[in-house]
Amino acid sequence: MERLEDLAVSNPERAIIKKKARVTKLVKDGSVVVGVEYTIGGKTETVYGPVILATGGYAADFTQDSLLKKYRPEYWELPTTNGDHCTGDGHKIAISVGASAIDMEKVQVHPTGLVDPNEPRAKVKFLAAEALRGVGGLLLNNEGKRFVDELQHRDYVTGKIWEQKGKVCSVFYRFLRRQLTVLYPAPNPTRPQR
Repeated sequence: MERLEDLAVSNPERAIIKKKARVTKLVKDGSVVVGVEYTIGGKTETVYGPVILATGGYAADFTQDSLLKKYRPEYWELPTTNGDHCTGDGHKIAISVGASAIDMEKVQVHPTGLVDPNEPRAKVKFLAAEALRGVGGLLLNNEGKRFVDELQHRDYVTGKIWEQKGKVCSVFYRFLRRQLTVLYPAPNPTRPQR
């Protein structure tokens, strides 16, 4: 990206970077993509030339035509650690003009995410990296029992969490828990949980 930015400054006839623009359509001439239509500042513009589509993920798309729902429906109701901008728009635009989508079913489930106590049911979570487990974080089920070696690879840990289905899993980390207890007191155990 830095190289592209340098090129846009040194040779603006070869490369222009448009920030805060949203591609809405791929422009075709017959079966060949020859440009893009995009919106910027409330206006629709079209630019012609080679198109390289570099698009993010799609795990934060919770709409009925979600690519996650199409390719991995068993994951559709899970929260995601992708940013809320990862809605698959680029994929959908490309597919709509006949692009082949390959390996769309290859979705990785990250085993741990941080839950905001003010929004525990939020669909987008903040990634709780392996580093938390690497420095002593433990995964505990709702009985307070450790059920997995937290330092195993991601797919293994995720599989063990799936086996806990229906049970609440928590990351326990001495320092973090001490700090979080001060910031977020424990929930009232007599209040029914949804």
